Amino acid sequence: MAFNKILVLSMGQGGNGVATAFIDNLLKVCGVGNGGEAPADAALTEALSIFCDRQSNGRLRPRHLMAATEDHPFPASAYAGLYPAEAKIVESEQYGQDNHVKGRSAPTIQELVRMVVERVKALNGECVVWLFHALGGGYGSGAGASFIRELSEYTDGEVPVVSFPIIPSPKVSDTVVEPYNFILALPTV
Repeated sequence: MAFNKILVLSMGQGGNGVATAFIDNLLKVCGVGNGGEAPADAALTEALSIFCDRQSNGRLRPRHLMAATEDHPFPASAYAGLYPAEAKIVESEQYGQDNHVKGRSAPTIQELVRMVVERVKALNGECVVWLFHALGGGYGSGAGASFIRELSEYTDGEVPVVSFPIIPSPKVSDTVVEPYNFILALPTV
């Protein structure tokens, strides 16, 4: 089977920041308007179908789901208006606040697995999931690791996941638990 579509999933403050910057830069460089207006070059618009869905009005919408906790809202984006409300999942409790293990039990994991499986099915299974998540944080490291495991178990490994872990810097660490979270999350990615 050919995997010619990419669904970007980002989790936690670090993952959402990096993935949003990637998507924003991709759209900007390709000449997509802030309202999703496709570039004039048809070949470029076709190439963007790897990362974007084309709406009935011809506008492009990034194929990107984000998950965050209430205390770390989603990053600002010039293309924020393109995201439907259901693309942004908010964890209502303080899951993972600086704690990898706590983030692993986040209730949104099953909801994210369900959403990802629905999106992959809608794309005829021709989709790879790119997961962006920080390994030193709480929610991104815990929920990200749990998501990989849950998706693999739910789909018997039929949905490929490419993990883009954001590794903490020992010189910039905010909390003492970042190395601990990193060590716990690393075996899953």
